[in-house]
Amino acid sequence: MEALKATGVRHGYGRGDARREVLRDFSISLAEGEFAALMGPSGSGKSTFLHLAAGLLAPEAGSIVVGGTDVSSMGDSAAARFRRRHVGVVFQAFNLLESATVAENIVLPSRLDRARPDPARLAELVAKLGLSGLESRLPAALSGGERQRVAIARALFAKPDIVLADEPTGNLDTKASHAICSLLSEVNRSERSAILLVTHDPVVAASASRVCFLGEGRIVESVPSGHDPAEISKRYLETYDHSDDQSQWFEKIRTITADMGYAVKPKDYKKHPEEYKGSVAHVSTVIRIAVMGRSQSPDVWTIQQIL
Repeated sequence: MEALKATGVRHGYGRGDARREVLRDFSISLAEGEFAALMGPSGSGKSTFLHLAAGLLAPEAGSIVVGGTDVSSMGDSAAARFRRRHVGVVFQAFNLLESATVAENIVLPSRLDRARPDPARLAELVAKLGLSGLESRLPAALSGGERQRVAIARALFAKPDIVLADEPTGNLDTKASHAICSLLSEVNRSERSAILLVTHDPVVAASASRVCFLGEGRIVESVPSGHDPAEISKRYLETYDHSDDQSQWFEKIRTITADMGYAVKPKDYKKHPEEYKGSVAHVSTVIRIAVMGRSQSPDVWTIQQIL
C-alpha cells in the first residue's frame, strides 16, 4: 500500500479574471517509508499541495489517498481526526503552543484525540530527537533547531503513515538546518513513516532519496537525488530556466566564485564540501548562490548569510 497517492488534483484561488489555477492534473505517489522532496519556484503550488494532503484544504478535482484512505472529500472534523492519527505535519514556523512544555507539545495529537499519551513513546522520541533534559521547558527557552525538533517529535508521535514537512529549515541557520536534514533522514529510516519535504534548497532536498520538480501545476520531473546537492541544483536550473544550457550554468558559477577568490572548473560541481577544506567558497556555497540568485560578493554578504 502506498503512503500517499494523489491523482489528477486541481486547485486554484480567486474567481473570474482573478482566477489563478495553482495545481493542474497534479499526480504524485510515495511508497511506504519513502523520503521524497518537492521542489519548485515560489508560487508553484508546493505548500498548497501539502495543505491538501493534510486535509487542511479540499481539492477542486482529483483524489488524494493517504495510507489507503481518501482524504480529498472529508469534512473538517473527519479530516482533523484523521490527521491526528495518520498524518504528521511540520511547519517552517514550528507552530508550537507557547504555553505548553516540550513534553506537552509532543503529546498534543493524543491529547486532542482524547487518548492517554504513551509515556514510553514520549521517552523514545525525546531520546531519539536529542531533547533529553528539555521536557519541562517552554518553547521560548529553546533555540530554533530545538523548537523544530519538538515539532518533528510531535509529527511522529502517533506513528503516522506520512510526515508532511513544509520548508522545515526555512527559519534556521546553516548548522541547525544541516542537523534537521540529518535528523529527518535518520527518523525516516528508524520510524518508517514516509516523508514529503517541500523546499527551495538543493542541500536540504539532497537528504531525500527522490526529488520531484513541480512546474505549471504538475510534476514535470522526478529523479533520484543521489544525495548530491550539486546535481539537484543542475536539474533545478535545467527544469526552470530553459534559457540556461549547461555551459551557461557553469559560466554563472565560475563568474560568481571568481569574485570570491576561487576558480571553479566544470568538473568541480560534483565535489563535496569536504573536498574544499580551507576554501571560503566551497561547493555548497556556490550552489546556493547560483540557485537563489545571491551574486553579491562577500564584502556585502558574509558566507553565513549566503548559506
